[in-house]
Amino acid sequence: MVGIVIGIMTRRWGSSHARLALVLWAQALGVLAAALLLGFSGLLIGALLVGGGFLSVVQLSLLYARELAPQHLRYMAGLLTTGYAVGPLLSFLSTALLHRLEPALWVAGASLVWAGLLVWRRAADAG
Repeated sequence: MVGIVIGIMTRRWGSSHARLALVLWAQALGVLAAALLLGFSGLLIGALLVGGGFLSVVQLSLLYARELAPQHLRYMAGLLTTGYAVGPLLSFLSTALLHRLEPALWVAGASLVWAGLLVWRRAADAG
């Protein structure tokens, strides 16, 4: 809920693309913190950054989708849902095959960084 409030308060700052990229990168930091920092501190930082930004990512992604392809909003929402649904599957495979969660966290963190770069590039191209 805090992420949504911050998103509403900052809606006049920058484009939806740039704000989405920043929230994706904050989530990437949270995922990577969970992989790098041992114990409760990594888990806490990860939960705050990933969980705090999740609804904001959904809100900004749907806003961005409406800007890019208003006639395909349901399709774009499906892509967003599918993207986040890959995480639990990857976590399962990582723990089942490697007996460790860290490889899944590294892939998730890299994916969020990459997604932010793609969105940021679109923001730079549009601006």
